[in-house]
Amino acid sequence: MTPTPSRERKARATRARIAEAALELFVSRGFAETTIDQIATAAGVGRRTIFRHFATKEEILFDHLVVRRDAAVKLLHER
Repeated sequence: MTPTPSRERKARATRARIAEAALELFVSRGFAETTIDQIATAAGVGRRTIFRHFATKEEILFDHLVVRRDAAVKLLHER
């Protein structure tokens, strides 16, 4: 079954919301002190939703770097 464009947009938005909430917590509390439950609460999702998008807390942190890299590559291609 192929995901619909609206479902894909919703999934991307949820993933971004999780990553953003996690990064804010990592900065304010520290990476080691931030729990998945805290991230879930801050993002307004459940633990299971986080694990649908990210396998580990570390993956959430590194996803931010991948998104930034992809945006930079896109801008370079547009030039």
